[in-house]
Amino acid sequence: MSKEKELRPYKTDKLSKVPSWVKILFLKFWAAAAAFYFVGIGGTFIPAGDNFKFTIFFGLVIGLVMEYVVKQIVRLMKNSADNTFKYNLINMPGTKSFVLNLLYGILIVEPIIYLGGFMVKNNLWFNFFGDEAVGAEPFLIGFLYIVIDSIVVTIKNLFVMRSNKKKMKKIEE
Repeated sequence: MSKEKELRPYKTDKLSKVPSWVKILFLKFWAAAAAFYFVGIGGTFIPAGDNFKFTIFFGLVIGLVMEYVVKQIVRLMKNSADNTFKYNLINMPGTKSFVLNLLYGILIVEPIIYLGGFMVKNNLWFNFFGDEAVGAEPFLIGFLYIVIDSIVVTIKNLFVMRSNKKKMKKIEE
């Protein structure tokens, strides 16, 4: 067997060289955009103009996707060199995590819908689907989700870091 065709099971691949925060941002972008695509574009069972039902349903779907897809993949990416849990807002096990992710999904959808509507009305977003397409699109919703989620997760991480410093200072005294 030649050296080129020899199997090398421990060789690092190109995806392993990408930082985990980039992979997680892309995963969250994809999850939010897919949730909007299936609920916002494909969800014809919600009557047009019923923003309250759309907000609740879209928030529930985002919460479910974040709980059962994103959180599990982020958990699998954790290793001794990189604690990927810091990229999730909620890292608890069980029912408490499920309920908190649903609530977070509902709460984060409102600013996403408001900012998305503002950006579409004022032509602040490039329309990927052509000039005749009107309204929000999955790319915009995914982008807004990762921006707002990154802000919220950063604030949470700052509070956790500050709390840990206070605990360490208290232990040292």
